[in-house]
Amino acid sequence: MPSLRRGAMPNSFTTVHIFLGAGVVILALALLFMRYFRPVVEAEMQMPEFMKKMAVGMHFALYALLFVIPFSGWASSSLRGVGVSFFDLFYFPLIHINKPSFLYTLAKLHKTIAIAFGILILGHIAAALYHHFILKDKVLERMRPNRRVQNPA
Repeated sequence: MPSLRRGAMPNSFTTVHIFLGAGVVILALALLFMRYFRPVVEAEMQMPEFMKKMAVGMHFALYALLFVIPFSGWASSSLRGVGVSFFDLFYFPLIHINKPSFLYTLAKLHKTIAIAFGILILGHIAAALYHHFILKDKVLERMRPNRRVQNPA
């Protein structure tokens, strides 16, 4: 991305990166939609209070970054004069900011939070495997789209 200069045509890698970033926003909206219609049932969360708080914090961070990362990339692209589209099906308007010096900060933020997001994903996977193989609870099963977890009574 650093080679992408203001007004320059993006190369193939940059184009794919932008398409995927726009796709992340759409998938994030779909995840929020699914979460709204499939909320976590309290009876399914049979774990210590600190684990519940960690899980809520982890999910909040993951959802937040699913929007912050693409937005910072969109803003960075806009400042470079490069349009953002979703596989040429629709286009996001350029964001106009009166501080071009902010470009470096946005680009740095985009990269840094993307790395943090990757670390959070690895932590999420590790926690899911810990629940499945060590605690042997039903947390991993709850993550499946067509879950059928029986509530303990």
